[in-house]
Amino acid sequence: RLPARIELSLLLRAVEPEEARRLAMLAAEEAPRLGPLWEARADLAQGIIAGSARHCREAAARFQELGVAHWSALALLHAADLAPPGDVPGAREDAGAALRALPTEGWGFLAVQAGPALLRPYRDHPQVGDDVARVLAVAAVAPPPVLTLRCLGPFELRRGSDPVPPTAWPRSAPRRLLQYLALQSRPVHREEIMESLWPGLEPRRAANHLRVALSQLRRVLEPDRPEGQPSAPLATVGSTIALAGERWDLDLDRFQRAVARAAALQGDARRAALVEAVETYRGDLLADSLYEEWAAPHRDRFARQFLEVLAALAEAEEATGQWERALDRWAALLARTPEAEHAYRGLMRCYQAMGRIPDAIRAYERCRAALADLDVSPSPETLDLHARILAGSR
Repeated sequence: RLPARIELSLLLRAVEPEEARRLAMLAAEEAPRLGPLWEARADLAQGIIAGSARHCREAAARFQELGVAHWSALALLHAADLAPPGDVPGAREDAGAALRALPTEGWGFLAVQAGPALLRPYRDHPQVGDDVARVLAVAAVAPPPVLTLRCLGPFELRRGSDPVPPTAWPRSAPRRLLQYLALQSRPVHREEIMESLWPGLEPRRAANHLRVALSQLRRVLEPDRPEGQPSAPLATVGSTIALAGERWDLDLDRFQRAVARAAALQGDARRAALVEAVETYRGDLLADSLYEEWAAPHRDRFARQFLEVLAALAEAEEATGQWERALDRWAALLARTPEAEHAYRGLMRCYQAMGRIPDAIRAYERCRAALADLDVSPSPETLDLHARILAGSR
């Protein structure tokens, strides 16, 4: 949930500052488990939300230690933007130095992540003014179409409103590379990609496969991109590759953000977030590529999250007396996991509340039969509910 929490905190900072601060603090507490890069990203988010130039500078120093110059430059741009008036010249000088040291591919990252407001003060900079002007000129043109990627259920890619047909993919490798990158919450080192997508292959051959797949993927994503211009949808910095977030509409991200909102909210707002998460989940991850071994742990994780969300939504609808809707949620859960005892109890409660006592009793019998197949007896909680339903029917 960490990437979703960071992104949601930044989205909320102007409209719900208290909630944004709370989410940023949760992200900062969780980040150490995912490593120093995510610690630095959480620090930067806290600095931006708090309006603290000092926090942004500290995040920039951490990024610099990690060797991610593009993130360090972004943090220093935010630090200069947030600096008190007397500190602005020095802060801009630091940001200008970071921009001078930026590799070519880093400008593509900043074009997406920084935006014109942060870069505009540097358009007359003697060393980087031309690079800034080029980025600003691209930003002034009508933005390129958003790339929509659906991985929950069958794989689907769209450029704007136009679906990318299967014939656009010259081989399976670029499509697999895109799917792999969509599942990563951080820039991924090339060696890690090679080990996941081409395991057991000699390193030189695997590196060649990755190089070709990356080139083909860029052509699929941006068929009209001029030769030599950085790829906006893909951020390649040093030996790492990632999707450039603002160019993409990812169902995986929308699902995770909805789950994070549901965990942070209450009442109707929580229920709306749960509904969004359930509706976003069109099916199991990459349902038309079930034999990709590298995707299996991710598929299991998203499926578990979906079942948890579905149960939480059913309980929320029960709590507001929406028995028919809750009934459908519990039935959907049982269609996926026929041994889910808590879902049978949900059916029993809904049927009881609707006065459908025979159906409630039949739900118990189905539960007992499903558990018997596993050599398990109903739990005391289920037995107690069954007894109360029987007592109420007399």
